[in-house]
Amino acid sequence: MMKIISFFACVLLPSVLYCQSNQFKITGNIVGLESAILYLYKVNVFYGIGNMNELVDSARAIKGSFKIEGKRHLPGLYVLEYSIKNRRSPLFILENGSTHINGNLNDIRKIAIKSGRQQNAYLAYRKLVNSNDNIEISKLVDSIIKYDRSDLKKSQYYENKHTILEDRSTSAYLVFVKAHPYAYASLLVLNSLLRGGVNKVILLEHYNNLNAAIKESVDGKFIYEKLNGVDTKFLKSHIPIFKSKNLNGDSVEISPDHRFLLIEFSASWCKPCMEHLPELIKLYNIKSEKLKIISISLDRKVNDWKTVVAKNQIKWDNICDGQGGANKVAKYFRVNSIPRQILISPKGVVVFDSYESNSEVKIENFLQ
Repeated sequence: MMKIISFFACVLLPSVLYCQSNQFKITGNIVGLESAILYLYKVNVFYGIGNMNELVDSARAIKGSFKIEGKRHLPGLYVLEYSIKNRRSPLFILENGSTHINGNLNDIRKIAIKSGRQQNAYLAYRKLVNSNDNIEISKLVDSIIKYDRSDLKKSQYYENKHTILEDRSTSAYLVFVKAHPYAYASLLVLNSLLRGGVNKVILLEHYNNLNAAIKESVDGKFIYEKLNGVDTKFLKSHIPIFKSKNLNGDSVEISPDHRFLLIEFSASWCKPCMEHLPELIKLYNIKSEKLKIISISLDRKVNDWKTVVAKNQIKWDNICDGQGGANKVAKYFRVNSIPRQILISPKGVVVFDSYESNSEVKIENFLQ
């Protein structure tokens, strides 16, 4: 079964032909697994919106023992899922060479995974995630919310304490990245800090100190694009014409006319999206003769986006189909985080593609 699945993964999915890079072998024995089928998944931790984990391979256990081997672009974050009891292994780093998994199906905490230095670095990263500071930070968030309205003095006290601990935690994470330039786990750290709003300049400095192999990996390139606020895949490319319906049920053609078209991916729950919305409205009010805007909301509840439109008196077309990241336009542009703004010239060519929430000045420069 393993060889058949690996064959189709390479032939039917040209985008993953890089799987010829590294040889891996996973062996193990898990008490209670008996003759269950195991599924090996690549965890798409960087691609949060509308992206599923990638099924890589499978094997059947014999009296709890199993083996999966093949070739992949490594390292990466993986997990084994079992066909019984909805159980799975802990997450682990799959790397070139041998990985051994041993333990008991009924206690995931006692499943041991032994591999090489990539897995060792990941275990060090997990220890950092579960440090006392990070546990305390989570508790402080609950306290801030609890006293937000009832006791502003207490709320401010907890916020100040939260800031101190968060700064200390961020410093510890950056020390980890500096000490592990070879580690896939360092990409996980940078991704987490980026989502947490840490200064991109600082993160880019640490990214640049990573080993070339990590930076040139698929996930490494993705982090680079996020740190630089651009997605280079679609620049200078022509886009197809999409058709959809706006919030009023009217047909909308997602294509430029005599004006530039800005496709803005957003959502009511996205704080940076909401913060930059007033500036985008100002830009549209000034440049509407040169700029056409279509907002595509990734809200699951259409009424949530309708509320945003009404509250802010947005005049351009808005699309929200309740599909979240599975929206057809979002999938085409591989939208994995928001805000995302894509500017298309009147000739239908992508001239600007950004994850930044303050791109209005750059967009306006194209309209001069």
